Amino acid sequence: VYVKDVATAIVKACLAPGGEGKPVNIGTGSEITINQLAQNIQAMCHSSSEIQHLAPRPGEILRSCANVSRAKEVLDFAASTPIDEGLRATIDWMLDSP
Repeated sequence: VYVKDVATAIVKACLAPGGEGKPVNIGTGSEITINQLAQNIQAMCHSSSEIQHLAPRPGEILRSCANVSRAKEVLDFAASTPIDEGLRATIDWMLDSP
């Protein structure tokens, strides 16, 4: 999930009535593999770096997808930035930083 969407969710959580003490997952509600993410970053950066595939570490979570139904219900929030757009903005910001 893109940081701007997270910031929006935090502001909504601060202003939402009746949400006190309720855990709310902030995410896209969509799953993407680390491999897909790495390939997208590699393509956007025009990198020829090799993506290494290692065995999972003990206890490593192999799949994760946030259930964002409470975010919609309690905060009227849904992430709006597509993954590629958020990656591009993040990469551009990093390249522009000193």
